[in-house]
Amino acid sequence: MIQYVLDTSALITYIENEAGMEQVELLLLKALNQEVKLLISIVSTIELFYISM
Repeated sequence: MIQYVLDTSALITYIENEAGMEQVELLLLKALNQEVKLLISIVSTIELFYISM
């Protein structure tokens, strides 16, 4: 199975509905259908939390 790692900028792009959001959304849909595996590092998770605060 193909694996992708989403970084902080990809996650923000999706959340903020910015240009390129479609690619992230497609990966999320593929992950829901178990076509790909998505990974997010703990650093990206903390950055996203910090930015959202």
